[in-house]
Amino acid sequence: MYKKMTLDINTETGIIRMETFQVPKGTKRLTIMVEKDREDLLGNFIMVIDSKKRLRMQKMLAYGTMTIGISQEAATTTAGGVPGEICEGEWILYYGCMFMDIKNYTGRLPVATTIIISDEETELTEVINGGAWMTPDDQFHINDKLYDWNKRYCDDSRWYKGDFHAHSIMSDGKESIENIIKKAKYMNMDYYVPTEHNLYHTGWCKCDMPIIPGVEITSYSGHYNIFGVKERPELLEAMLLSDTIEKMNAINIMIIDDLYEKGNLISINHPFLHIWQWHIDVELEKISSLEIINDPTYEYSRKANDKAIDFLDFLWADGHIIYGIGGSDSHNLIDEIYEGATTPSIAGDPGTYVYADGLSANSILDGVRHGHMNVTRFCEVMPTITGRTREYLPGDRIDEDEIEYVLTVSNIKEIPVIYRISNDIDGRVRKDMITDVRYDDNAKTYTIIEKITMPQDGWYYVRYEVRTEHDEFRAYINPIFRGNKEVEYKTFNKAKKVWEETWQ
Repeated sequence: MYKKMTLDINTETGIIRMETFQVPKGTKRLTIMVEKDREDLLGNFIMVIDSKKRLRMQKMLAYGTMTIGISQEAATTTAGGVPGEICEGEWILYYGCMFMDIKNYTGRLPVATTIIISDEETELTEVINGGAWMTPDDQFHINDKLYDWNKRYCDDSRWYKGDFHAHSIMSDGKESIENIIKKAKYMNMDYYVPTEHNLYHTGWCKCDMPIIPGVEITSYSGHYNIFGVKERPELLEAMLLSDTIEKMNAINIMIIDDLYEKGNLISINHPFLHIWQWHIDVELEKISSLEIINDPTYEYSRKANDKAIDFLDFLWADGHIIYGIGGSDSHNLIDEIYEGATTPSIAGDPGTYVYADGLSANSILDGVRHGHMNVTRFCEVMPTITGRTREYLPGDRIDEDEIEYVLTVSNIKEIPVIYRISNDIDGRVRKDMITDVRYDDNAKTYTIIEKITMPQDGWYYVRYEVRTEHDEFRAYINPIFRGNKEVEYKTFNKAKKVWEETWQ
């Protein structure tokens, strides 16, 4: 079989084109070749639906392969595809541009792209060589028989380092899946969460660490990650095809509501970063975490990250239990450095450490769910929180009057400045610099030891933060807390408005 088509995206056709093609009986493999200049493909994607109305391929065309395969076997199916029966009949190819990117084409429309579909056995790269996570009949739902959420890679109960926000060549990242794993090892990571833009990994390469399925839902009004996601939201296409911001926001709210009801972990990404700020008026009780450090090498990030940290303290003071999380948001090759930066943007910077009872996808997700996390750059931290009856972890609700908090900072080049952040009885947040920091010359570690009284009545939280003398971020340890408080500001936009008016 062979079909060649030239598709335009312009102001009349809209942001997506659809073409059909016939697949003969007995076809073993489909090859899709895209012919177009790279600079016009950064926001473009393809989706392929088979004759049984099943989604078989979804991929952005930014930096990855321009030769895409769908076959019966994972080893000859491009990442983002679902291997299995190549059924005869009418298939559909969608070629489109993200709503948020169509505006970037002003002055360059129409965008014409040639796509060739055949059954030729062309050499492929970027394939799923470690096995698929789903079959066509799973309807883009991870098959628990193909993906083992409880597979243990280590039995130790300890802190595990990973990254909850990064991209590959499947979306608009420049790094191959195999190279991502090499970089993860280089950065001493124990787990990895790929989060492509509105796209789901359907499998992974062979590796010896848990790859936790994730996705970054990307819209014109904000980005959010879903961790441990098992299925593709039914309303995702409707969101992408929205022709107004109002429709897009309304559908995003419905997607978040559905994800929340199904128990997914939802994290707001870079809420104050440049043109990608968050504007969706989501109910805050449905958000599990806020990205307080996003790609710290990027030129706009420092101010945006500091605002995210401050805003999250405002939410904690209001009684919300939303945990801070980190994400490199890495898109680049290992030797690429943004203008003005001194270090490359690489997965694992920042590192998010999760305390887990053994290393598996489910144990890491359980640690995130309970806030057993700290986020670091260029150092490691070890919080030890001890009460009369038990030990606690960051993220825990304390059920006694006094605890001892020991925080050790290691592998840091500068003398750390350590802060205690807590809420006063009047609800305001205090940030106190700790002067009693003890240095162990043999171990090259800095330690603080504090007795903390947890008020019996009302609502109280306390957390710690590490910076340099030049106020550069080094570590964020999630709060411990006691009591309950009825929140006053229930949605993101309402909370943000009050925070901007009274706190900044």
